[in-house]
Amino acid sequence: MAESDARSILDARLASGEIGESEYDRLRARLDGTPPPPIETLPPPTKRFILVRLWNGELSLPVTYWVWGSGGGITVGLAAAGAMTFASTLPEILLIDGLILAWMIFIIGSIFASARAYGRRYPTRHWGTAAQIFAVLGFLSGLANLARALPGNESTYDLDQAIVDANKGLPRKIADNVRLDRVSRDGRAFIYSYTITGPTHVPSQSEKASVRDETVKAVCKDADTRRLLLSVAKTTYSYSNEAGKSLVSFDISSSDCN
Repeated sequence: MAESDARSILDARLASGEIGESEYDRLRARLDGTPPPPIETLPPPTKRFILVRLWNGELSLPVTYWVWGSGGGITVGLAAAGAMTFASTLPEILLIDGLILAWMIFIIGSIFASARAYGRRYPTRHWGTAAQIFAVLGFLSGLANLARALPGNESTYDLDQAIVDANKGLPRKIADNVRLDRVSRDGRAFIYSYTITGPTHVPSQSEKASVRDETVKAVCKDADTRRLLLSVAKTTYSYSNEAGKSLVSFDISSSDCN
């Protein structure tokens, strides 16, 4: 086999991740006829857990950046989005965000390690530096997205969009004599306005308390509404008769679900 063909095969094995950086150096030194590094300076064998090799920069830069960085990031993002649909308490949300942050730190560290190895092998090429720059930009963007996604950090635009979505299809009959007319907001407080249709009477204090208790149970039982309570200061439920006279109004906050 020609020497150039052997080098091409060796480069292809490195790019595919079949061999690590240290193994590539050793084989390339043997191919070029130069002495290999002293045995005490060689890293441990590459037959180790793949994440250990990744963190140590033993995988090629293209595999580290594109397969694990970009592809792994998409996979982790989709998994986190799926997990978030089941998260309804602050500890659950913080746990998921913490795992995402840990993955981001692991990946940027791995890319930097692989980029340094690439720079030692190809000192005249600058792909390693470019990978480090884009890794930092991606890390900062990810941190910003995590911060915005925390409950209570939603922007005014996000809250306004939530109101628009909540009002789609309203007014809507939700029970035999109850109609949800509209959803509005006052700052970070959401207001649900209902109308009691048909004959009504002024409810007693015990009846008002009963309505609130039943509403709290329904709200806290639903994961979506529990998550909403983490994002807003409170939700107000206002019931009126068809003449517009207020019958009962009360507030619910996240503390009611503890």
